[in-house]
Amino acid sequence: TNEGSLTHSIDNINYWLEPGTIIEQELTIKRGPSQYLYPANTLWIVAEWDGYWDEGESTVLWNYQDDNGDLWIKFEEPCPRVEWAGPIKRNNGFLVNIEESAIEMSIFNPSHQRGTFENLAIETRLNTVHIWYRELGDVAWAKAYDYDADNDGAVFVFDLAAPNGWTEDFYGYSNIFWNVGGIFSNDGTFELKIETACNEVSGAPDDFNSYSTIPIIGVVDRVEPKLYGSPLPLSDVVIPGEEIALIFTEPIMCEMPYRFDLAVTVSGIEGFFDELNLNVLCQGRKLSFQFDQTNIGYDELLGKEVNVTVENISDRYRNYQIGPAIRFSKTIANLNLEEVSTSFIFAMETVSCVIDDTVFQNEIAGILALSDPSRINVVTTECLGNIAEAEVTIGPVPSTGIRRVLSEKDTQNALGLFNLLVDTTDDNGLNRRNLGSTIGTSFSVSDMKIIPGPADAKLYKPSPDLALKEEMIRNGKADESAALLQVDHIVRLGESLQHMGQSLDKMSEKMNQLTSEHDGKLEETVHHDEKDGTIHSDDSQMHAILKQIQLEQNELKHEREEMHFELVLGGAIVVGVLLLVAVTGIVIVVKR
Repeated sequence: TNEGSLTHSIDNINYWLEPGTIIEQELTIKRGPSQYLYPANTLWIVAEWDGYWDEGESTVLWNYQDDNGDLWIKFEEPCPRVEWAGPIKRNNGFLVNIEESAIEMSIFNPSHQRGTFENLAIETRLNTVHIWYRELGDVAWAKAYDYDADNDGAVFVFDLAAPNGWTEDFYGYSNIFWNVGGIFSNDGTFELKIETACNEVSGAPDDFNSYSTIPIIGVVDRVEPKLYGSPLPLSDVVIPGEEIALIFTEPIMCEMPYRFDLAVTVSGIEGFFDELNLNVLCQGRKLSFQFDQTNIGYDELLGKEVNVTVENISDRYRNYQIGPAIRFSKTIANLNLEEVSTSFIFAMETVSCVIDDTVFQNEIAGILALSDPSRINVVTTECLGNIAEAEVTIGPVPSTGIRRVLSEKDTQNALGLFNLLVDTTDDNGLNRRNLGSTIGTSFSVSDMKIIPGPADAKLYKPSPDLALKEEMIRNGKADESAALLQVDHIVRLGESLQHMGQSLDKMSEKMNQLTSEHDGKLEETVHHDEKDGTIHSDDSQMHAILKQIQLEQNELKHEREEMHFELVLGGAIVVGVLLLVAVTGIVIVVKR
């Protein structure tokens, strides 16, 4: 008899036997495609001349007897499988941040039709169904555990095969919310896996005695982004066209549409500017903006106060900025427009990209109706397919003596001339009319920068220590509160040493002058007291001179002692300097 899908095989079933002959034969029984437990089979041995099966000899084939005494053929089966399900599977990962401290885990039992994991642990060799975790890069895994609030915070390990209250629904799904707030002491990238473990079958491979899912990788990030240092530039005055930037402690969410809120108001101008009408750059740890020349001209901003508000900054893991919004103010420098130059990119659609600087110069001068193209300077040129691109500068207004022979356009400032170029382009930034030559058919302008005149450049140039601080904030190589304080110490120490050196040089020069003027008389009138080391003179006039020299010598000695004390006191600072140089790569030379 064979109830089920078992298959039997034997080498030979037909024999001619002499009485008393014994034959040993091997019978192989193989299971079907899905079952591991079958009713016992009956094997009959019947002679050819017997008419019915029950006239022969039979034996029952079995290897397992249940608690009821029933006999079965039971095959060892691999450890039951387990699978991830729900959001953690769909997202192929998990996230723990400031707002969400629990990992939602949905786990599926593919053998649920045979029973829950708890039942399989009774009926099969299944022992445990554990969740394991480790930080990415670690070798050892740890069992996931939690604290039982109903049992004085006792620690318990997740085991879906244990009778501890895990609910597996009719469809084989279990849902667990694992609060890792007090378990993951540090943030980082972690791996999770589920593993079933069974009673070992000797000689079987490891995969037969256990089953593990492919690890799911997730992130634990419970730190919000913070402003690093102060908004840039550190100066309260901003050159028109200079970007205003904020550097944060970590990369922020920059995908569009932007999730942060940026609002800019300008004194004397109604309304506000935001990410929709500003040129905004968000990349990595940096958020910066410039005013869009198509919305407001720089000449309208000169001398105006700019008030900036930034809020709802988020990092890539949805940790939002905590605390009040970031607010600060800057003033747009009131430049002398007669002296400014402008720099921009001029792109020209061409039939053939064989051009030189003169072609660009003449084309731009023709568009602006300039009689003298000498104010147009082409810095670099580049061909991009049929687009000829050049970096161009428009120089300042010519001097008064030359203006008398030039047209009105020739005497317009560089910012006004750039605005004329912008005004001739369409909404897409392209000018579709024919240019003055057969080489170009249309043009566009972009990336405009204002270059202050010599007087304004000197007036608004940041101090060396301020420039150093800005560079440190941009590169994120030192903490502003500590390292920037050391920069101040370094700068002050350098200034002090330089000042002291200059004073000593002057004193030494003055003494040399006094000594050389009266060298002859000194030899005649001066004698040295061996007892007290003082200098005496018989001549009253020379006595006064010598007294002055002694005073100068004492002052020189005092200054040198102060200089030595300053250097000793600055020893700790010098150590800080060496450390700062190692960290930032900045070399500071103090000259005397």
